[in-house]
Amino acid sequence: MSGITPITPTSFIQTQNGKQFYFFSGAVGVDDNDTTLIDIANIGEHDTLITFNCGSKETSGDDITMIVKNDGIEVFEDWIGQRPANNGNNNTGPYHFTLLIPANTSLLVTLYNMSSSTAREWFIAGHGKYLSI
Repeated sequence: MSGITPITPTSFIQTQNGKQFYFFSGAVGVDDNDTTLIDIANIGEHDTLITFNCGSKETSGDDITMIVKNDGIEVFEDWIGQRPANNGNNNTGPYHFTLLIPANTSLLVTLYNMSSSTAREWFIAGHGKYLSI
């Protein structure tokens, strides 16, 4: 065991080569308030390509909105609620996103349950690569 916790909603964990990193929100209950899953105050000194998946193990039909902010400015918003799958059950992702984040800026990802005040567990798992000249 390395002693490093994999749950890192406020920081990146660098890979051994130092060129990439990963981050995980862990299970977060999303209710009818803006709920933060990822909040990185400063991504670092390099422009960064970030890819992440957002999903849930819940089977409710709740509508979920995701908002992504870079340095406090909304750069992406989408409805990622559970959609009917082929078998008639609700599908909860994963939903895949890729963003380019400028150096020395922040990253904030929030979810909001538009259908219910009942908290539903959602997760974000991602990785990124530092871009260099």
